[in-house]
Amino acid sequence: MPKVKSFDPQRDILKKSIKHSLVEKEWSQEHLGHICGYDKSRISRIVNYPDRQSFKTLSVVFKKLGIKEIPLV
Repeated sequence: MPKVKSFDPQRDILKKSIKHSLVEKEWSQEHLGHICGYDKSRISRIVNYPDRQSFKTLSVVFKKLGIKEIPLV
């Protein structure tokens, strides 16, 4: 039986917010990492699994992206 991706609305909303801001600003994940002081692999984990990050980490990333409110469900 094929593996089915679980539906997690919180993760999807956070992920879309980060990715949309990166595209809007024309930034790469590497550039965001440089601005936040994180390495490329940590930014990748933050983008792909924002629900597993601390609120402090998310607030740093969202602040650097210019997102004033972290969307929580």
